[in-house]
Amino acid sequence: VDATFETVEPEPEPPTSLMVYGINPSSSFGCSTIEFDLSTVNTTDKTAVTVLNTWEDYTEITCGASVDNCYYAVLNNKFVSINFTTNELKEINSSMSESICGMAYEPVSKVLYAINGVQNEDKSYTTTLYTVDPKSGALTAVNTYSTKLVAITADGNGGLYGVSATVPTGKWWPVPQLWSIDAEHNISATPRSEERRVGKECLKRCR
Repeated sequence: VDATFETVEPEPEPPTSLMVYGINPSSSFGCSTIEFDLSTVNTTDKTAVTVLNTWEDYTEITCGASVDNCYYAVLNNKFVSINFTTNELKEINSSMSESICGMAYEPVSKVLYAINGVQNEDKSYTTTLYTVDPKSGALTAVNTYSTKLVAITADGNGGLYGVSATVPTGKWWPVPQLWSIDAEHNISATPRSEERRVGKECLKRCR
């Protein structure tokens, strides 16, 4: 009797721990690097947060992005790198040329991006998209938009996106809008279905 058997792969074991790292700014005590185990998060118990290190000279964080095993951030308008494994902070650029308000790393093209927004005299906004040299913190402008972007993100598949938050006429609260940034760094509004897909992809990368 001929028989064909299908090999069934066992289900992977869930991770015993899933560490998440971050920076907690404080005007009184300085910026602290922190970690917590995402696998322990639930609705009943408090999640333990561990302080790894504190730098009293840095009290504000504007934005940051992870590049491989390094985290780049703007602290007190200084471009720094942080290694969460060794808890080492290196000041790369002591004075950024622009006030950066968002940063994201696009892993397919291996490019670190940043944005800054300026309010014009007529109350309109201009957002400039930059590439960032991780070795020097130098900014290179690649495009300028009349849309006020407040954040940027990447989906891990080559997609780069910006988020705007404007207050429509007759409303009292800002409404977020996702914008797609193409290979030529032009932006276009995305449909709601695309917003949900990008949100899921970004959540996967954060896990």
